[in-house]
Amino acid sequence: MPSRFYRFLACIIMLIPAFGMAQVIDDFSDLDFTSNPTWSGTPADFIINADSALQLENTSPSGGDTSFLSTQFAQQALSEKEWQFWIKQSFSGSANNFGQVWLVGNETNPTTVSSQGYFIQFGEAGSNDAIELFYSSGGSITSVCRGADALVAGSFELRLRVRRDAAGLWSIDIDEAGGYDFVPHTSGTNATLTTTDHISVLCKYTSSNADNFFYDDFYFGDYILDVTAPEVSSVTAVSINEVDVLFNEPVEQTTAEALTNYNADGGLGLPSSASLDGANPSLVHLTFGSALTNGTLYNLTVSNVEDPSGNVMASTVEQFIYVVTTAANFRDVVINEFMCDPTPFVGLADAEFVEVFNTSNNYIDLTDWKLGDASGFGTIGSHIIGPQEYAVLIATGSAADFAFYPNVVLVSSFPSLNNSGDDIVLQDTSETVIDEISYDPSWYQDENKESGGYSIEQINPFASCTNASNWIGSSHPLGGTPSAENSEFNSAPDIIGPELIGVTIIDAQAIELRLNETLNTGAVSAANVLLNPAVGVANATSSSNNTILVTLATAVDSGVVYTVNVIGISDCEGNLQGSDSTETFILPFLADSGDFVINEVLFNPFTGGVDYVELVNNSDRPLNLKGWMLANYDEEDGISNQKTIITQNYAVEAGGYVLITEDTTDVMMNYIQHGVNNFIEADLPSYNNDSGTVYLLNVDSIVSESFSYDEDLHFPLLSSVDGVSLERLDVNRPVNDLGNWHSAAQAVGFGTPGLQNSQFFPSSGIEGEVTTEPEIFSPYDGDGVNDLLNINYNFTESGFVGSIRIYDASGRPVRQLTTNELLGPSGTVTWDGTTDNGEKVRIGMYVILFEAFNTSGKSNTYKLSTVLGGRL
Repeated sequence: MPSRFYRFLACIIMLIPAFGMAQVIDDFSDLDFTSNPTWSGTPADFIINADSALQLENTSPSGGDTSFLSTQFAQQALSEKEWQFWIKQSFSGSANNFGQVWLVGNETNPTTVSSQGYFIQFGEAGSNDAIELFYSSGGSITSVCRGADALVAGSFELRLRVRRDAAGLWSIDIDEAGGYDFVPHTSGTNATLTTTDHISVLCKYTSSNADNFFYDDFYFGDYILDVTAPEVSSVTAVSINEVDVLFNEPVEQTTAEALTNYNADGGLGLPSSASLDGANPSLVHLTFGSALTNGTLYNLTVSNVEDPSGNVMASTVEQFIYVVTTAANFRDVVINEFMCDPTPFVGLADAEFVEVFNTSNNYIDLTDWKLGDASGFGTIGSHIIGPQEYAVLIATGSAADFAFYPNVVLVSSFPSLNNSGDDIVLQDTSETVIDEISYDPSWYQDENKESGGYSIEQINPFASCTNASNWIGSSHPLGGTPSAENSEFNSAPDIIGPELIGVTIIDAQAIELRLNETLNTGAVSAANVLLNPAVGVANATSSSNNTILVTLATAVDSGVVYTVNVIGISDCEGNLQGSDSTETFILPFLADSGDFVINEVLFNPFTGGVDYVELVNNSDRPLNLKGWMLANYDEEDGISNQKTIITQNYAVEAGGYVLITEDTTDVMMNYIQHGVNNFIEADLPSYNNDSGTVYLLNVDSIVSESFSYDEDLHFPLLSSVDGVSLERLDVNRPVNDLGNWHSAAQAVGFGTPGLQNSQFFPSSGIEGEVTTEPEIFSPYDGDGVNDLLNINYNFTESGFVGSIRIYDASGRPVRQLTTNELLGPSGTVTWDGTTDNGEKVRIGMYVILFEAFNTSGKSNTYKLSTVLGGRL
């Protein structure tokens, strides 16, 4: 309603010089119908609603009610007068449910016996409800004119303009959309009354329609004269030789159909016919003798067309294009660039987008196509994409961010693209896949861009198939090129054949081969795959882009290294493999409890970061991690929140590392020393930042090892332990030997996920009852080398109790490492170079006093020296 009001009010203000002072103007924007002007009658039955419209609102209907309002003004002659109003009735009319608008009246209550006037009725008995103007006198009514049957038989919303000329000719014009584009509807003559001083609305209704009458934007006064010439709103090619010209108002038929008023370039010239539309007097249909050319932009000159008031338009030139769309084949429209991680800001908007590119020579209609990812699809808005043209698909909420880019198309329910990898699928209206990709961070081909702010661009959009090697992070200074040629564009054809890059073990008789690009899947067979040591290949098929599923005739043996050789295959471009391509694999052994051990734990990550747990294969053979679990501890439930690390076969070589985290990209970004090839992204139990327990469970859900960590295990001189991992010194020392854990070295960035620990310090096994290593240790220089002192003991029998104290060169005690601690036959105690108060000791020589005794009376004292070094 407010939009109608503003247009109505603006129209009245602009045209006031063209007519005398209006007697009634009321749009109810003051939310009051009791003044300025005053409407009287049954006011308790009406309200001004939230849309600033007058609405019937009888809260106590009796079942057959009549409500009315009238506004009175000074007596006015009816010659050349105009009425306008908006009306809405939300019901089907009947003999007991109808509305009347009294244009002319002599009484406040139009139902009185003495009432005289003219009214328009909306609703009647039967189903032919029409807009009909009546003359009424003393209860007797006469029809003046009647419009089309059934126009208002159901719920309706209309705007009417009624005019009466000096001879008593009444004409009714309507806009069925409720706007101001009036078209003639009906007319008739009755000159009985020549003056008026009332306008009224009357509602007759049953209880169910006690709030279903609405009125707004009343005007009564002199003719509102149209002094504005018509303008062309749009020009549209509708067929190979037909063009529609839409004006902003109804136009006069003679000038609208004059052929000389239209002239098109491009060899079209004057139209062969021009006809005013029978239903829309603002629309003219042109037919040309020459055929339009697909994809050609034309200029149409329109001049001398008049509106019904005789206003002549100035000559104007409007452009139009004739387009015949064609159904798309696979990769006629390609996914060409996408932004999955717009943060941090580099230069583009902080919003995701997908750019598509038309590689064909056809115009293709994208309207109602689907854009999806691995979790769902959104619907693409209206857009035709031309040959070699780009379109940028964005979420509806991102429109402001892309306001200055051309060819931007809104997508309802735009899929949220995952930073760590996702699918992007483009489907036409029949859900046929036109293009699809499955990306991961490696597609950037630049670790510095993986942290965000850069789009990923397709290098050659004209390749008949695509793979990771055809994509790269944008090199544009702004971080991307939406709606423009990609910064890394290169249309040189692919002439290199596929290469084997990995093997996944499914079971003892099935493996999956992974190649670096999309294959010609129909040309793969068992003859293309060889194994050494020899194992027969029963079948080899490729049902996905870049993998081959191989079924073996017999099972491979655990622990044996096999070489798989792929020969004679081709990629989807038809390039044959240039040379034999090989990879090795090994079927791992089942792991026993104790084979995998906890080696490094990050439980207090950087703000916004993620935890990780690193394991090491502490056996002498390759082991399968499939089915092993991590868990934490809950005071009520005990060991809980078991999370399976991996559900498929996963071989870890003897002494090999494996890093488990929920976000491998985050770990790679935060730790410069990492073994990304040893990363597994999986759900982790929640580990507290200060203390907790990491449980490692085998495939039978039996605890293989548990580590109770505490932030106090960190090197005490660190100013902050956020983002600092705890590393195990020696996997052969007890996991909960508190001296067996140390903060990762600063020199490696406080963590070594997937690699040997920076504090790796196994006991040397040197013979002798008590030894130390290294000869000189330097815990404060930050290089991660020789940061700790190991004190190793190796007794010939068990049952000894030991105490170890450190003295400086002057004989002053600085650290009590152990006091009457029950010792095993052998072991290691570690000193980190701090005092009992956690303070640094000075560079220099120190004495270790190791006292041991047992219950049999045996005792011994060992006195050893060491040097704590550092930079001067």
